[in-house]
Amino acid sequence: MMMKQNLIRIGLLCAALLPAAAQAQFSLATNGDGTVTIVGYYGPGGAVTVPGAINNRPVSAIGNAAFSYSGNLTSVAIGANVTSIGINAFEYCTNLAGVTLPASLASIGYGAFWWCSNLAAITIPYGVTNIGNNAFFECSSLAGVTIPDSVSCIGYYTFQGCGGLASVTLGTNVANIEDEAFYGCTNLAGVFFLGDCPTNIGSQVFYRDTKLTAVYYSPGTTGWVANVGGCPPVQCYSGSANNKGMNLTGYSGPGGAVTIPSVMAGKTVIDIADTFEKCLTVTSVTIPYGVTNFPTSYAFFKCSNLTSVTLGTNVTATGSAEFENCASLTNITIPASVTQIGQASFASCPNLVGVIIPYGVTNVGDFAFGNCGGLTSVTIPDSATNIGADAFYYCANLTNIIIGSSVTNIGDAAFYHCANLTTVYILGSPPAMVRRCSPVTAM
Repeated sequence: MMMKQNLIRIGLLCAALLPAAAQAQFSLATNGDGTVTIVGYYGPGGAVTVPGAINNRPVSAIGNAAFSYSGNLTSVAIGANVTSIGINAFEYCTNLAGVTLPASLASIGYGAFWWCSNLAAITIPYGVTNIGNNAFFECSSLAGVTIPDSVSCIGYYTFQGCGGLASVTLGTNVANIEDEAFYGCTNLAGVFFLGDCPTNIGSQVFYRDTKLTAVYYSPGTTGWVANVGGCPPVQCYSGSANNKGMNLTGYSGPGGAVTIPSVMAGKTVIDIADTFEKCLTVTSVTIPYGVTNFPTSYAFFKCSNLTSVTLGTNVTATGSAEFENCASLTNITIPASVTQIGQASFASCPNLVGVIIPYGVTNVGDFAFGNCGGLTSVTIPDSATNIGADAFYYCANLTNIIIGSSVTNIGDAAFYHCANLTTVYILGSPPAMVRRCSPVTAM
């Protein structure tokens, strides 16, 4: 049965039925199932929220051209009941910088975000099964996109002219990519396939993507041929799977900002070993939740251009020399799950200027932060019981340190050659103190 639609102009025909805010902004069509579709927008622009319901009627869709040419629109948050975004729904919203899509969304229509030239980021939720042709045509500020596993097809010209697009990750079920889907993405350097090679992929999918020299695939996937959309395929990670998960041992990707996939070939990534050792192209890395520790050393040893690291929320320990000699590392987020900081984990990271050791860490290993000349202050949490030998050796700019109440041992030369260290605050009973340390005042 065809859906019955009755166009209702808010403020003219049913002002008494809908909230005042909705009256001022939207035109609606009532659908046969009692839901409504937004078919027009008349608001002042800026940050707009599309409600999940209006007058107790679920908003199920954004209609064709509903927000088109709304040049004053800067951001949109779409409500929880919306399942589809229609043809050209946000066409030429040239100042639209951010969009929040709901988990309920299943379809993004033809040209939905056509020429939204300021749209810098968008998260396509799992559950979307259809992305129409030209959906993100000329979204020139879009920097990266991940296609979820629920999508099987990417249409013609979907991301054509996205000149700022640098990275694309394609989900495990993408089986069809039409020609010129990524035409003219002149900054695209990394395309990552999480599943098998698509069974149908056009010969010019990546036409005029001048920085793209290869596409990358995961270990354990199949079907790869000599030419994929005009580019040779390269296995991005090396590794092996067992009954526990995927163990990575090497990286051959393009570098830059790297987010290690949480799942490869249907297996949870649980170990990254020395995957990135001496990798000079990686600038930042995010480690997935499945990695709980680093049983082997040197995971990021001498990654001299690595500037920031985010550890997964299930990591319990950092390995020996894991980030040693990462000369550009300025920031690392250590999650509350970590209990052990391994030997020389962050040694010789001269630009590491700040680090928060979370409550829960019980041991700071030998030489853990040795020769970190950028550190100026450190707090050892109350959970810690041991500070290893040489833990902060030659941290020449360290001026003060707070030692938690549970520390019972400070190893030999833990603060040796900390020439500017003038004050140590000890919150508990004085532990077995460090030898060969510049004079300090204990409080």
